[in-house]
Amino acid sequence: MKANKKIKKNESSTLSLLPTLGFMETLDLGIKFIFTIVAIMLTGLLFIFIHDYVTQSTCFSINTVSIHGLNRLTRTETLVQAGLTPGDTLLNINALKMKKRLVAHPWINTSRIKRTWPHTLDIFIQEEVPVARVNLENAPPLLINTQGIPFAENPPETTTVTMKLPLIKGLILEKKEEQWGFHGTLYQKIMGLLREDPGLPITSITADIATGITVDTHFLSNDLSGQPVETPITLKLGFSQFKSKFETAGKIFQHLQQQGMGKNIKAMDLFNPERVIVTPGRHTSGAQTPQGA
Repeated sequence: MKANKKIKKNESSTLSLLPTLGFMETLDLGIKFIFTIVAIMLTGLLFIFIHDYVTQSTCFSINTVSIHGLNRLTRTETLVQAGLTPGDTLLNINALKMKKRLVAHPWINTSRIKRTWPHTLDIFIQEEVPVARVNLENAPPLLINTQGIPFAENPPETTTVTMKLPLIKGLILEKKEEQWGFHGTLYQKIMGLLREDPGLPITSITADIATGITVDTHFLSNDLSGQPVETPITLKLGFSQFKSKFETAGKIFQHLQQQGMGKNIKAMDLFNPERVIVTPGRHTSGAQTPQGA
């Protein structure tokens, strides 16, 4: 009986220690967890400090900015559009964001950013190339690029840049697939004319759904002193064979000039190239009344 009592007493003592051991293990686990969180936070702060130190270090400061591809735009305009500020370094600039800012400018088609270590930033841009102005009612003319896409207005300050571009009349600006532009057969014909021979001396183009394309151009003739002068003339080209019709008109003009009649031609109707109609008289613009196309 005494032996049994001793065994029960030892068992009771062992059981009383279990809660104490569980509490200590939980406390130890909690302390380790807290230390882990603090270590992670300190490591994060260390990395932030290192990042800020490296990106703002003068070791990679931008001392030289080279801009390639400038034509119409100025260096100052490009730098402002890029968003560069004093103190920027090669590491803290966001090249993707800078490219997006640059192409947001109406005159910039594409852009590329290159870091040349340790202190040079190269900016490559491709400017839009205007091929014509499109006349709109109650609005400034729009400039269109080589793809026929309108990209900017033609305000007075760009007149000296675009004064030699042909003025297109008769097109309607429409919104299609969330983008404004020009559409339709006549629009495609006009772009074909401009792409086929961009060197043609065209001052204006009129689109008409009934008669096709009419252009104001000029041919060279000689004045009394033998000096070449520009003789304006209106050509009605219809819907096709623009290049060959221009060549036909040139030959007819040369023949009439030899006969002393070159300066007295108002217009030529080449809708049917087999039956060209020449209208004598003083030239006036053949693109005065725009028609919807």
